[in-house]
Amino acid sequence: MRAGRWVCLGLVFALLALACGGDSRVVTFDGSAESSREQVSASTDVNSSASPAESSREQVSASTDVNIPASPDEEPDQARRPSSSDSSGSGSRRLDVTFGEVSTPLSEVAPLRALAVDLVNERRMGLGRSPLAVGDSLAAQLAAEESLANLAMLDYTQDGLPMEALYTATGGRGALISSGQISGYFDAESLDQCRSALVVCERTDAAGALATYIGTRLDAASAHDTASLLFPDWEALHVGVAYSEYTLVIVLQLEHQSVAYLEEPSVSDGLLSVDLLPFDGAGAIENVDIYHYPQPPSPGSALVRTRVLSIFEPPGSGQIITLPDDRSIVADHWSTEGGSTSIVASVAGRLSGPGLYGMVVWAGSEIPASQYFLILDEPTALRSDPSTTQDARDEVLKLEDLRAFALELINEDRRSYGAPPVRLGTNPAAQIHAEDSLRSGYLAGHWTSGGMKPYMLYTQTGGAGVIAENASGRATGSENCDQPTVVCGEIDVLDSIETLQWSMVYDDAHANWGHRDVIIDPAYDTVNIGIAFSDDHVAFYQHFEYKRLTHVVPPSLDGGILELWFRPLTGLGIGHIFVFYDPPPTPKRPEEITRLTAYCVGGGFTDDCANVGPVARVFKPPPAGSRYVDLEPEDVVARAWNVYEDGRVKVEADLRHLVAAPGVYTIVIVSDSGNPEQLSMYSVVR
Repeated sequence: MRAGRWVCLGLVFALLALACGGDSRVVTFDGSAESSREQVSASTDVNSSASPAESSREQVSASTDVNIPASPDEEPDQARRPSSSDSSGSGSRRLDVTFGEVSTPLSEVAPLRALAVDLVNERRMGLGRSPLAVGDSLAAQLAAEESLANLAMLDYTQDGLPMEALYTATGGRGALISSGQISGYFDAESLDQCRSALVVCERTDAAGALATYIGTRLDAASAHDTASLLFPDWEALHVGVAYSEYTLVIVLQLEHQSVAYLEEPSVSDGLLSVDLLPFDGAGAIENVDIYHYPQPPSPGSALVRTRVLSIFEPPGSGQIITLPDDRSIVADHWSTEGGSTSIVASVAGRLSGPGLYGMVVWAGSEIPASQYFLILDEPTALRSDPSTTQDARDEVLKLEDLRAFALELINEDRRSYGAPPVRLGTNPAAQIHAEDSLRSGYLAGHWTSGGMKPYMLYTQTGGAGVIAENASGRATGSENCDQPTVVCGEIDVLDSIETLQWSMVYDDAHANWGHRDVIIDPAYDTVNIGIAFSDDHVAFYQHFEYKRLTHVVPPSLDGGILELWFRPLTGLGIGHIFVFYDPPPTPKRPEEITRLTAYCVGGGFTDDCANVGPVARVFKPPPAGSRYVDLEPEDVVARAWNVYEDGRVKVEADLRHLVAAPGVYTIVIVSDSGNPEQLSMYSVVR
């Protein structure tokens, strides 16, 4: 995307000496071109400075109606004029300007137009450029005749309207750049002398002067200069020629248009609304610039305007853009559907008050796609209406809907791997962890900001089964979102959940496919889902869970004595009981949390699980007359291991010499099958 920068039309005076009865003189004006515009960077800062508004490109159009008296000679041109009406329901309107009759008959102007366009096209086609069409707007002719009437090349009409706005006033919706010349005798004294019997003055040769002017312009033209008659993107040339016996005015207006307006732009309640349809083959809409045109002191004043605002497309989900300057904003609404682009932007407090404004649309070219004039004469047009303010999100996202969406994605992936579906669990640990991630500023990690691991949090919130955590997150990745020229796109929560889920299953090689293996593990029958989000961060946590036994009373380690009383599922035998140790949890910084990519049962703050083992291992008492041999220091034989007829199991073991240090002890009960399965994990704080 590019911030708008126009080329200023300045009056370039080439004064030739005037000798009474001798040479005539020439005054020319040209649009000078600049070939670049500021760039809006995506996800990076750029060092770009906006061009001063005073040197921006003066291709202007206006939303104006011109009351031009009908003339049989001008009927084909006047057919382009729009009907007169104000923008209904808005505080902006089209300009109401009245001009005098077009005095030069079309029959005289048409051959001159054709001559000018033929000369230009001969040169363009020789360079492989597409030919220009003969422009049929009255704007160039009106500008020429008004300048002739005032014997000066004017930037403004007598009513203070920028001269090039006449193009839109007569129905044009493209972009223009103008150049022109007044030649011959054009001051009162010289004209009086020419009309006297004492002096012989050169009379006007319109065709010859026009051909000379075109030839001069072509000889100086560069095909890479946007103001050049040879620049490839121009599509039409409007020619205005007005002359008297001794004075000639030529106005050339190059035209380019690559968008149409589905509705007339308007400003109401502080909101600018624009609906555009790019032509086939045209680029996408890039940005819209707004210029303020102050009322000139007199029609002979030089054109003055100031860029007051540039409007860009808002960044997408998770995207960051850097705007060119503090006069640039992103639109409140920017949608592209069916090829059209609808833009709504808040201009309240950003425009210079009531007055005349020019709107410039950029779309895939070095020259604008279109320009448009609005006059704002209702103060209320620039005042925002709180009742029209909408939440940036079209609807409030409900957590239960997000969880249901995530659950569907999870089960789709499980089905693709032949695993049965999981149901949505009710343990809140995953949600607590997601909210802690969002609040504390770490993207994703297996420790909370308080230093707790997933299984500790699970036990603390009432869990008594077995869980495995998948932690993921998505954010804009910028610390500069609070800067005035940096705009961070709101995270699309649903898209983020879908992307994160896909990544954990199909792009998980960096984690040795650990996330995928948890998601598709058929042992899990439940998943607890945690989702938390802001404008620039989505945290997505999964606690896959199963339960193989029920604790009759919570496990305890009071005084170092392990006491368990539980009922396993029918048919499950109990094997060993393991106890893992973690030091007391301590607060963790975000960078510490995100540094470790896995967690271990026990071992403290580490992801080196290969070197983490239990601090105690409890065995069943051996049958009478037998004993265990080669026990390790952490091995303990239970002093009681009772199995009751109703299936309950009660275990007691003295672990005082092994659990003396303060911290978190996690008790893991495993089955006695050939491939031992964890049946329960339960954390106890000592």
